[in-house]
Amino acid sequence: MSLKKSFLFLLATTLVFTSFFYLQKPIKADSDKTVVITFASAPTAGSITVSKADLKYNKDFALSYTFDDGYIEGYNPVFRYLHGGYVDELGETVGGLYYSDGTGRRVPFKGAFNWFSNGSVSFGDLHIDTPSNMTWDDLRETYALGWEPINHGWTSRYTPDPPDTIINYPDPHGPSPINYDYEVSQNTLRLFEELSATIKHFGLPAGDDNYIPAAWSNGMKTISHGHPSAQNNYGLIDTSETLDFDQFEYMRTYFADETTLQDMKDYVDMIAESSVDGAKYWGVATSHRVRTPVSPPDSGNLDFNNFKGFIDYTSDTYGIDGIDSIWMASVPEVYEYLVSKQQTIVNTSLEGNTLTITLDDSGVDTDLRRYALSLIVEADADIASISYGTDFTYHSENKDTGLINLDWGFISTDNDLTRCEDLISTAESSKSRSDVDTARTYVNLLDDGSEKTAFMSRLDDIEVNLTA
Repeated sequence: MSLKKSFLFLLATTLVFTSFFYLQKPIKADSDKTVVITFASAPTAGSITVSKADLKYNKDFALSYTFDDGYIEGYNPVFRYLHGGYVDELGETVGGLYYSDGTGRRVPFKGAFNWFSNGSVSFGDLHIDTPSNMTWDDLRETYALGWEPINHGWTSRYTPDPPDTIINYPDPHGPSPINYDYEVSQNTLRLFEELSATIKHFGLPAGDDNYIPAAWSNGMKTISHGHPSAQNNYGLIDTSETLDFDQFEYMRTYFADETTLQDMKDYVDMIAESSVDGAKYWGVATSHRVRTPVSPPDSGNLDFNNFKGFIDYTSDTYGIDGIDSIWMASVPEVYEYLVSKQQTIVNTSLEGNTLTITLDDSGVDTDLRRYALSLIVEADADIASISYGTDFTYHSENKDTGLINLDWGFISTDNDLTRCEDLISTAESSKSRSDVDTARTYVNLLDDGSEKTAFMSRLDDIEVNLTA
């Protein structure tokens, strides 16, 4: 399928997993970013190459998916279906969808939320006692698990008609025409108050270009558009090329009620099929509410069955159960990897059978949440062992392929055994059927072995309290 081919897209129970993750502050360490590789025998100096993977985990292509406005559907069913948990639309607990990091670890699909905080009429907080919206606790949970909010304006107002219409902003601002700077800065403040983090990515409300100067002046690193005037073509960015990260704009492709399931499949296939001959493409999709239509057509929203069909197809084809070629992550996560990759200098030195790799990230932006780099090491000798400097917050490797994954900022790493242990301990204490079923869902995902057998035995020994 040609890159230039144009696709028309008209436009309960809460599982809190933060205890299963290693959470690091979003700062970059800067003293000991070294990797020491010991080969089984001394390699020929000319045979050694250490290259930076265009995409994290050396994936073939990346897909980011953002869900609009902080509606509850972004949490349940969307987050729960991708990450794992009880999905109201299905009436059951699911185990989530995954790709691998190339070293044997499963990584859950992740996304982002275009997030505005307050109503445009009452100016009340939309995430307190508003069942149609996610709560701040929902956002904190997903943020800790690697999802991202994208600033969508304080009230997500777009330019009224006429533009000088007075908006009754509350004190201390007071009534005025729409104030784009206030909309951006006030939402930045609210998100900081709830997350203790400064969100630096912006989604234009209703594609309103009038927000662009205010977004840049308030320190945003990226802006998403709904039209093709952004720098990439049909929503695709070739990450193998040198990119300009100064005021980075990208196009989002909109999936809504008029979008067929086949259109959505064609979109991800287009990204995958274009990622050949060294090209590594990144596409960005967006949807409004994802739900079973109340009264079809559900204007502007996406039918849950189409969402599920698309995500299942993507997972089965390109995830860990398929050819494992996709990196499914939020726009901020992909952007920060690309910045780290492009701005980090890799130095190497060989002495005998020991190769020392040193990362110089002195030129990398200092205000990212994540810092990460995947390296591919090739030589005419086998890798015997790898050791790491103390600055890395996470690392993993595949000595057979030479893939090394490095993180030195925020990292959330799902530990399957720890998660199962916690869930089983909860079930043993509560003895409730739902807790037992949830724990069993995740144990079933484990590879066969002594740990899985022991977990299953503990679950079988629980005497369920039918009234719990």
